[in-house]
Amino acid sequence: MKQRITVLGSTGSVGANTLDVIARHPDQFEAFALSAATQVDLMLRQCAQFR
Repeated sequence: MKQRITVLGSTGSVGANTLDVIARHPDQFEAFALSAATQVDLMLRQCAQFR
């Protein structure tokens, strides 16, 4: 069963690294929700990737 992960601050360095781990292990993890305070364009790209 996949773990559903909520990433707070997905556009920051820790959030981006977390999404990288999720992307490399799609059999184990699923991005459930993302949040960001800035860099809206980057967050939109992340949302499209992890839709």
